[in-house]
Amino acid sequence: MLHQPRLRPMLRPLALTVLAAMLIGAACQSEPDLSGRPTEADEAVINVSRFKTGDGSETRLATLPVGTIYGDGRVIRPGPQLGIGVPPALPSLQVTTLDSAGVDAVLAQASEAGLVGADRELRLPTEKDPTITAFDVFLDNQRLRTIVESLAEVAPDDPRLPPKGQAERAAMNAVVAMLTDPASSLAGNVVGEDVVYAPTAVRVLVSSAADQEPSTGAPTVAEWPLAELATIGEAIESADGWRCVVVDGEDWTALRPVAAGADRATRWSSGGAEYTLRFRPLLPGESGC
Repeated sequence: MLHQPRLRPMLRPLALTVLAAMLIGAACQSEPDLSGRPTEADEAVINVSRFKTGDGSETRLATLPVGTIYGDGRVIRPGPQLGIGVPPALPSLQVTTLDSAGVDAVLAQASEAGLVGADRELRLPTEKDPTITAFDVFLDNQRLRTIVESLAEVAPDDPRLPPKGQAERAAMNAVVAMLTDPASSLAGNVVGEDVVYAPTAVRVLVSSAADQEPSTGAPTVAEWPLAELATIGEAIESADGWRCVVVDGEDWTALRPVAAGADRATRWSSGGAEYTLRFRPLLPGESGC
């Protein structure tokens, strides 16, 4: 006589409602909103960079991203480099343009890789001196950063990684492929041919040639066409003997043809002394040192 069977029909709809709410919540968590991506030409959507933990400040300031995709669909990354000889002083960059669906496809792949959400660091302590891959995803005026150790060196199916880690790394490598070789990864979304990216400004890192390792051969010497290198720029923190200056406008117009004819071993003459320079083209939206 204590049982109240009439309550049972009320409990079942309530339980189903709670379960449905849980499923809806889980679906919302698994499918993040990607609609807030940048759309302006100089706004990065995804930027991928690589460096070593032991790299000095001057090295990081001179290193170009692996690839960057912008709101207008441009994918800018380093151009093909010759495997022999001394590299050119001015690194080459190339541009591939994607349609809007292509940009969304890269962003969706980033979401699958776990790059859209809270900032994360994925370490691999068994690797010595690992290369760090940094993914920056920009959504809703926020930068979401994921740091991954040894992404390029360690195979995605490495047994040291758990199944989830293997899947995430494979998806991350797919993002890198989309930014470094979009013609192969996103063929149907590519608009036009690859073109050379012509920077409108460069970051120049300056050090006295006497402070650097001597050249193995006889380096060429180029005359620096702007203000004396002895006083130009500002000292780089934690990089003894190095200074940094941004060259743009008319100064860049004067410097560009000289830099285009130099290589990394070129010594630059200014005010009776010689200097070692490193050139880093500035990308859209970048400024300063």
